[in-house]
Parts: sequence; C-alpha cells; structure tokens
Amino acid sequence: MLEEIKPNPTSLKLRGTRKSIIKILLLVIFVALLIGGGYFVCSKYFTKNTNKSVDNSSELNNQVTSSIKQTDNENTSATSDFSANIKFQNLSTQNIDGASLWLFAVPDDNGQVILSTESNGSIKMAKFDINNPTQKPTWKTIISNSDIGGKGVADHWHEFANGYHWLAFSISEAITGYALKVDRDLNKVKLAKIADKITLKEGEVPFVNPMNPYLPTNDMFLVPDDSGVTAGFYLPGTGHRLFRLDSDLNLLTNKDIGGGNYAHGNGSSALKDAGGFNLIAVDNMNQLQQGGLNLIKFNSSWEAQSKTTLVDIDKTNIGMASGVYTDQGTLIINARVYEGAYSKGEMPPPPSAGASLAQDGGKIKRFVFDSNYNLISTEEIYSQGDANRPHTSIIGEKLLTTWDAGGKTYLRIDKISY
Repeated sequence: MLEEIKPNPTSLKLRGTRKSIIKILLLVIFVALLIGGGYFVCSKYFTKNTNKSVDNSSELNNQVTSSIKQTDNENTSATSDFSANIKFQNLSTQNIDGASLWLFAVPDDNGQVILSTESNGSIKMAKFDINNPTQKPTWKTIISNSDIGGKGVADHWHEFANGYHWLAFSISEAITGYALKVDRDLNKVKLAKIADKITLKEGEVPFVNPMNPYLPTNDMFLVPDDSGVTAGFYLPGTGHRLFRLDSDLNLLTNKDIGGGNYAHGNGSSALKDAGGFNLIAVDNMNQLQQGGLNLIKFNSSWEAQSKTTLVDIDKTNIGMASGVYTDQGTLIINARVYEGAYSKGEMPPPPSAGASLAQDGGKIKRFVFDSNYNLISTEEIYSQGDANRPHTSIIGEKLLTTWDAGGKTYLRIDKISY
C-alpha cells in the first residue's frame, strides 16, 4: 500500500512565491512595453506634427517675408517711379493783352495769380484769374521812370514769398540794380537800390572789360530767402554775385558763386528747398555756342555741394531756364532752346558788319525730370524760333509758363496729373 505523500508547507509557500514573482515580472515587462510603445507612438506623432507645425510656421514666415519684400519693392518702385508718372494737359495758351515783354505769372499763398510785365521802361502788375485766361488784365504801374531817376527798366524777376511780392530789376544801362517789395493789393511797400556801378576787379572774374568794368545788372535771378530774398547778378565768366536781403531790403551780405566746376552763365535761376538752394544753371546764353543745362545744389549758406548735368545736346544751346518742383518730386524746367549752335570746342565765325554775334530767340521747350534727375520727357511748347524769357510757376495742379516772342507775351496753362 502506497503511503500518501503530503505536501510540504514550506515548499508550497516557496512555489507560490515564485509564481507571484513571475507574475509581477511579466506585469512589469508588459507595462514597460506598453509605456515604451506609447512613447514611441506619441513621440512619432508629436515629432511629425511639431515638424509639420515648424514647416508651416517657416512657410508662413517665408510668405510674410516674401510679402514684405514684395511690398518694399513695390514701395521702392512707386517712390522712384511715381515722380516719373507725370502727365500734362494743355488747358489754354493765350496772348496777354497789354504785355509785350518779360511776363511773369506768380501765385501768392492765397491762390491769387499776379502778372508782371515791362512796358516803355516801366513795370506793370495786374491780378489775373487763371480760370478766365482770355480776360484783359487791369494793369497798374508799379515802377516808372520817375522812381529811378528818369532811367528806364530793362529786365526784371518776380517772386512771392513771406507774404509779399518781390521784384529785382535793372536799368537799361545794366549798371544799377534795384529790389522792390509789393503787398498783395499791389501797393508799393519799399524800393531799394542794391547795386550801383560796382567795379569788377582782376581775380574776381577771368576778364575785366576796361570799357565797361561794372557788374552787369541785367539777366538777374531772384529767389526767396529766410525772411527776405536773394538777388543774383551775373558775374561774367564765373557765375553770379549774390545780394542777400532782409525783409526791409537791407543788404545782409554779398557772396560770389560759380567758378571752376561750378561756373555757369547768365540766364540761370534758383529754387529754395529745405536744405538750401537749387541753381538751374545754364552753361551760357550765346545761341551760337553749345550750352547745356545743369543743377547745382547749395546749402543754406550758398556753399556749392554738387553739380548734375541734366541735359547737354550737341549743337544746341539751352538758355534762360526756370523751373519748379512738384509735391511728388518732379522737376519741370522751361528753357529757350536754339538748335544749330556750334559744338563745344568750335568757334563761330566772326559776325558780318553790323550783325550781332548771337542770334536772337529760339524755341521754348519743357524738360521734365524724375526725383533722381533722369530726363523723363521733352516737349516743344512754342516752335516759332523767336521766343525768349520763359518763366515757370505752379499753383495746385496747374503749371503756368510765360514767355515773349515777336512783341507779344504768352501764358500757357497746363493741368498736371499723376
């Protein structure tokens, strides 16, 4: 008979313990696998989506950057090109009744245009309605022979600044120059003699004419200054001698400009800007000699800063230039142009007996430059070939150009648009 074998309690206890340990180990392994797999999956998911987010963010940034660059380029293009988008529409071109020579059309700061002209050795002024260009102006004599010692007026320049109209003019002998201050109602406020028989000296100019050693006072320019104006009289072979005047026409200082690289001729004009002055400088005014058009920039003390050649055409003389800037930075210059001059370096033949060395008159052309002084367009606005003394002003969107030819004066009004 077999003997029943009873389990050993200690052995059973150990066996149960082993099973428990194995279960625990299996559970730990399972949890570890579960956590590891989840981490792997999650890590893949988040990595994928994070990369996708980064890619999207990068793509968005690239799009924004590209958009900014494109906008910058468009703005740059617009800024550099906008001044070149100017257009002109001729509204009228009229002869001005009662004016035969040296016509200006100058707007004041209230939008009233004032004309000035010369007649029989005097200066006359009149109010003018640019919306009624065929009107006959009511002229008022501002300067007569009796105001200047019985002499006659020859050449003048007219500006409006600091609440007044200002004029500079010469007597017919071209040895005495005056400045005149006029109020808005065309009342004479003050007349001052600012240059009288000023003898030029060797060294101031390349050559002094012993028969007439005086500073010539004709073909001057006038430009607004801080509180008054500055008149520039031609300094032969050099440029101009400036007379800076205060609001009471007292002389503040003289200064000579030009010479060397900045030499220029008579028939030039000037504009004031925030940084100083811009001289629209012609090379010379002799129609038989080629001469170009330049822009010389000066600081507020009239010290030359730079020179830009705007136009220089072979066998063409560009003289008597005046201009304006538009608010968009476009520079508009009107000038008398003579085609058929001798090229630079060529000497014209001596004149025949009784003939003048220089031809008289030319065409009137409008030269338009963008804000970088690139030539945009050239338009011939008077083609007869006998014109002189173009003057330019602007009022709002209207460009006013005046000149004289054949004993008549002309006023052309153009509408400006962009």
